[in-house]
Amino acid sequence: MKGSLTLSLLGSAACVCTLMAQEPEVRRAIPVIRGEQGSDFDYQNPSWMNHVTPTPAQTPTPTPVPAPTVDPRNFAPEPGFTPFRPQGRVTVSPTPESGWQRMPADAPASTPVRVATPIPIERPARPTTPVPVATPIPIRRAEPVQRMEPIPTATPAVIPTATPAAAVAVPTPDEDGIIRLSPAAPAADTTADDLNRANAVYARKMYDYAVAEYERFLIAHPTATQRDQALFRLGESHRLLGNEASARDAYQRLVTQFQTGEFVGAGAFRLGEYLFADRMYEQALKQFQTAASQATSPEVKLSAKYQQARCLEKLKRTDDAVSVYQEVADVTKDNPYRDYARLSLAEVNANAGNKKEALEAFAKLAADPGPSAMRAEAAVKAAAIAAELGDQKRAASLFDAALALPDLGDWKAIAVLGAMRTFYTTGNYQKVTSLKDKYLDGLPEDTRAEALLLAANSYRQLGNAQSAQTVYNQLITQYPEAAQAQDARFQKLVSMYQLEDPALLTEVDNFLQVSKDPKQRAQAQLLKAEALFKKQDYGAAAPLYNQVLASSLDADIKGKAMMKLGWCLGKTGQYSPAAQVYTSYLQQFPKGSSALNATIQRGLALQELKDYPGALKDFNSVIDNNKEAKERELALQQKALIEGQQQDYKAMTATFKQLLAEYPKTSAAGQANFWIGWAAYENKDYAGAIPSLDAARKLDPQYADRATLRIILSYYYQQNTDALKQALKENPKVQVPAEINRWLGRKSFEEGDYATAERNLLPVVTEGKTAEPDALIELAEAQIRLSKASAASPHVANYLKVARDPASRARGLIAQGRIALAAKQYDEAQRLDEEALLLQPEGSYNADARMLSGEISMSKGDYDGAARAFLSLAVLYNDPAVTPRALELAAEAYRKAGNTFEAEKATKELRERFPDFKKSAKLTKE
Repeated sequence: MKGSLTLSLLGSAACVCTLMAQEPEVRRAIPVIRGEQGSDFDYQNPSWMNHVTPTPAQTPTPTPVPAPTVDPRNFAPEPGFTPFRPQGRVTVSPTPESGWQRMPADAPASTPVRVATPIPIERPARPTTPVPVATPIPIRRAEPVQRMEPIPTATPAVIPTATPAAAVAVPTPDEDGIIRLSPAAPAADTTADDLNRANAVYARKMYDYAVAEYERFLIAHPTATQRDQALFRLGESHRLLGNEASARDAYQRLVTQFQTGEFVGAGAFRLGEYLFADRMYEQALKQFQTAASQATSPEVKLSAKYQQARCLEKLKRTDDAVSVYQEVADVTKDNPYRDYARLSLAEVNANAGNKKEALEAFAKLAADPGPSAMRAEAAVKAAAIAAELGDQKRAASLFDAALALPDLGDWKAIAVLGAMRTFYTTGNYQKVTSLKDKYLDGLPEDTRAEALLLAANSYRQLGNAQSAQTVYNQLITQYPEAAQAQDARFQKLVSMYQLEDPALLTEVDNFLQVSKDPKQRAQAQLLKAEALFKKQDYGAAAPLYNQVLASSLDADIKGKAMMKLGWCLGKTGQYSPAAQVYTSYLQQFPKGSSALNATIQRGLALQELKDYPGALKDFNSVIDNNKEAKERELALQQKALIEGQQQDYKAMTATFKQLLAEYPKTSAAGQANFWIGWAAYENKDYAGAIPSLDAARKLDPQYADRATLRIILSYYYQQNTDALKQALKENPKVQVPAEINRWLGRKSFEEGDYATAERNLLPVVTEGKTAEPDALIELAEAQIRLSKASAASPHVANYLKVARDPASRARGLIAQGRIALAAKQYDEAQRLDEEALLLQPEGSYNADARMLSGEISMSKGDYDGAARAFLSLAVLYNDPAVTPRALELAAEAYRKAGNTFEAEKATKELRERFPDFKKSAKLTKE
């Protein structure tokens, strides 16, 4: 709960994520790529122009009225009409509705052209291409540039071969200098010459002269069969001069006066372009259909078909458009329109809601070889659709692919912002900041604010609040009027909160003075409360949350404030008011995002008030009705604890086991295992308690000592000596009951593990108020065997003070004798041993006294006497704990005495009587 509002406040940066919902509508976000010459339609000189344009050597010096110098037959166009093949993205002019007109693109640039006196035409200034913005960008879709190559053949007509001009008599002036006109001779047929003259001027790109010549031809020869050629070239001349209206009129006259022929097809195509630009799609469609029917070149037909599909799409005849686009796309050989048709098909699918099909089509176009501008468009649109479909990983990959293309053009801003949005959404904040560093300076001004906001929010998400604050300040300073600046002002407060900036409270007050956004104002107030909350000043924070509840702000903010108020009240020990606040929240927001949390928090408050039935009701409500909710884990834990408080250990164990089964990685695993083990221990199920207790101390250090003590006690009650020894060895600081050390010390001594016996008996003897006699003598005997005779001496003395019966005193005397032997006090040792033998003429202590007698003789160098003492013990006793050792020592004494025969005899007897005997008594198991 502590971080819930913090997350909600930090989550206000999620407003940026909503920008993904504002992705440009795929059809609209199409940037215009300007041509190399900067024109709107950069038509290249069609190939047929090479046949009609004289080379520099052939070009005569222009005269006011150029005379035909080329054989008219050389002007016969090549068969067919081929539009310009697209090289990359088409360049399109501004649409007519924007008030712009097409401008000529291929006026000659190198040879000076003689210009006739122009007719005054008011032409609008060429507009500057507007910089595209990221979301959305009203830019037209990529379309292939059309070209005419070669010029269509004129309506078949017999063109006479040019002959040299006959000598013409030059009139002689009268005396007054005035030339008198003679009666006119019969007119000759000048059709071919006139058309040849017009073509010659056209060939020299002197389009203004060509206009005059073609007009003169059309007026002079109203029935000439070559009028279709003249009308088409008249239109072309006007178009190349920028006289759009006149060009359009010429094309219109051509298709009106003629119905067949390739010039009709070419004129219809040009007229269709104008009609399409004017959004007269129905009329344009008819002209493109005419162009397709009259053309003989496959490329012309493809071009016209493609334009037909565009018209059909604009007319909302989607099925027909798809059919024609598919027809164009199916032509794989020598088809410059194929990729553009595929692009259009993808867009039709996108607009029809077939997002997955459109995504795959765009992605394939982006991956296939082709013009980089078209690939960029396809990649960006594919990425946008992938993001829309929720496949953010693929969207990021496609945006990366687009940014890797060499020529993004106007798609660059869209690709960069789209990539930044996508990577922000997927949490790849580092990539967002790197994109900002790489591309920010190259973005249009009106897109930089959003890029800065995304980068700043990413820095904040990365925990780099200082860099985030720097970028927020940059955004606010450079773009104070941008919508993102207002958001940045609030996000700056969040970064200040993360930095624990002491100026935050003042900055919040300043923000509230200028902010007009109700939601952000409320969040700012909550942020101020959070700053106090972070300082654990819950008492000061609570009134701020109350102010939010008393305001007229939106319900979402009030709900968050209500939850935080309840938390503050709980933290200040005001559980009853806290429970009331949570109840109020549940009444007002029964299906709110924090409803489950409110239920849990109310249950915890009631638990503190010891209202266990009420608390259980809340916890059971969460458990039973919210199988997938994260709050269910906490509810199970608290339910189990309440059942433990009610001493219903069986129910507690069942609930904790349910918690571990459903949430194996729960943070309460240590607690759950401890109480499960604790309950088993209390029920004397020691074997069942140990695994849970062991898991508890490993999972949660706070249960280490309590769990370890119960594990040790469980081993003790099971009489598991080895496990108990190991547990005590691994946990030397654990305080265990003396009875455990006493029992384990005795068991270890009996097993010959004297070091363990000493370790366990020593605290019993030294820490107990009154040591038991058996503990004293066992500790002493263990220390004697560990060569710690001096340490054992006081314990033996204390033992003898209380030993009254012969057996006890004999045991003490033997121990005291071994202490004297260790000090080489042989006579004292012998005296004590003889006294012990008198007290215990038989039995185990008698055998031990005989063993001491032999040890004394060995120490004095009386090896024969020692051997006899050990052999007598072996003859008198058949004790597996004593006799084998006596035979071993007897053999050793005989060897030292030089009696090898008797030594081997004793060794043989040892092997035969005790084949499993291991040499040397055990002193320790360590």
